[in-house]
Amino acid sequence: MAGETATPGPVDGMLGMVRSETDVVRVALTARVDRYDRAAGTVDVTPCTQVQQRTREGVVWRTLGQLRGVRVAWPAGGGAVLTFPIAVGDLVTLILRDTSHAEVDAGTQTYPTTPASRVRWSPSDAVALPGYTTDRSPLPSSATSASDPVLYLPNGVEFRIGNATAIEALALARRVKEELDAISAAYSLHTHGSGTLAISGGSIVGATAPGPQYTPASVASTRVFTDG
Repeated sequence: MAGETATPGPVDGMLGMVRSETDVVRVALTARVDRYDRAAGTVDVTPCTQVQQRTREGVVWRTLGQLRGVRVAWPAGGGAVLTFPIAVGDLVTLILRDTSHAEVDAGTQTYPTTPASRVRWSPSDAVALPGYTTDRSPLPSSATSASDPVLYLPNGVEFRIGNATAIEALALARRVKEELDAISAAYSLHTHGSGTLAISGGSIVGATAPGPQYTPASVASTRVFTDG
C-alpha cells in the first residue's frame, strides 16, 4: 500500500554486499610523475586522488603515498614499440587489474590463468599508462590536423626510427630538389677562362671570369633519424 516501507529481503542484502565490495575496488587512478627511470622503464608517482578503504567503522577515504618503481606500459604490438621521454609533472593512468601482473605478464603461465595473487586490485601492483593531455596541458594548435595524423615534437626534440642510437638523418625532398637545381644551373652556366694568360703579382690575369660556382648545402633533416 501507499506509504508502506518494504522489508529488506535476501536480494537486498546481497546487493548491499556487492555495493560494499565495489566501493573499495579500484581499477584506475590518475597519478603525477615524480621521477622517470628510462633504463628501468619505471616511474615513481603520487596518486592525485584519495582511495576508499574499508575499516571497522565503515568505508573511509585514505591518501596514498608515493608509489615507486611502477612499470611503464608502452604502446606495443608485433614486436614494435613506441616510447618517448616522460617528464616530472606528467600525468599517467595507473591500471589495477583483477589479477596480478606477474600472473599474466611474465609469459610463463598457461592461459587462461586463475587469479590467486593477494595483490590484485592493489596500487602496489599497478602499471602506468603514459601519454594523455589534460585541460591544464592542452594540445598546441600545430599538433592537430583536420585530415592527417600528426606526430608533434617540441622544438629541439629528435625522432629516431629503428632504435635509440639511429644517426642517419633523412634527406628532405625540398632541399634535395634545391640542390639539384643549383647543380644544374652551375653546370649550364659554367664557362672556362679564355684569352692571354699572364702572371702579375702572383695572380693569373687576362682570362675571363668563370661562370657560377656551386657550393654544396646540407639536405639532411635535423629532426628525423633512422638506423638504415
